[in-house]
Amino acid sequence: MSTKVKGRRPVIERRLALAALLCLTTLPAFGQEASLQPPANLRVALATGEPYQHVGAADVGLTVGVGVTAPIPTQLWTASTMISVPGTVIENVVVNGCLDVYADNVTIRNVIVNCASLYPIDIRARNAVIENSKVDCTSSSKAFMLKDPVNARILRNEIKGCQDFFFIDGNVDGLLVEDNFMHSVIGTSASHADGFQIGESADTYGTMSIRGNYIWKNNPDIGATDIVFVTDYSRHTLWVENNFFHPWGAYTLRCTAAATCIGRNNVYSLEFLDGDNLSRTSPYGFDEFTCNRYEDGAFLDSNVGDTTSCPAFAN
Repeated sequence: MSTKVKGRRPVIERRLALAALLCLTTLPAFGQEASLQPPANLRVALATGEPYQHVGAADVGLTVGVGVTAPIPTQLWTASTMISVPGTVIENVVVNGCLDVYADNVTIRNVIVNCASLYPIDIRARNAVIENSKVDCTSSSKAFMLKDPVNARILRNEIKGCQDFFFIDGNVDGLLVEDNFMHSVIGTSASHADGFQIGESADTYGTMSIRGNYIWKNNPDIGATDIVFVTDYSRHTLWVENNFFHPWGAYTLRCTAAATCIGRNNVYSLEFLDGDNLSRTSPYGFDEFTCNRYEDGAFLDSNVGDTTSCPAFAN
């Protein structure tokens, strides 16, 4: 295992490439393989088969994406809903309230969630699928609470207007957060906004992946810490790949010593070259950090190891 990269953060290049949709399959090696490899069930191939692919604003959410043909939903639910029946499918509705998923094998598809409570979507079950939907936090709430989200799939959603996007802990084995457009946090200058806060309140273990997302705070007045903050209770393995990052706060990527964190093929906005943002291109505590670029294709100085065998990059 490679040495921890303490006190360093990554910088990513921006590429508004259309991420044509995914099928769950094993990806080929990205150039020279790192010493750690994600399990096959976490590798997702884009239709192009290329690295450095991530979504943009036009690629996610309602009615968007390969095979998504549903209309904008018009049926209205005016209260929060607890889902307790395994195998429930909720689709094509507007929920003016929150969704609590307390049963396994639940699918939420082409749904708009408008929720001012703490967790607009609270998942405490296995095999949940949230796809092609829109979560709009109408207050400084969190978007997703994921407790023991084994094999959950959070795919191609738009998530906006929240103070934090994800709180995650427990058994995270097989969790995949992919191809989501997360933007426009709200709060105050005293806020502690994170994109992902993992392992904050309970022992967190397993292997999970954050890949192909476009993450943009889009509010310079909000107090923010990290896009990915892996905290003290974490001892899981985390893959962070193919995402596009705008500057966020104190760190971009931060990992506690007990967890294993790998970052590669991410793209950092050129905004990271301005002022204090440059220091935020180095990850803190990552075990591996390779083949990460700015949006113009240049490699981050904070990459560790030889970049000559990294995949090709196309603007």
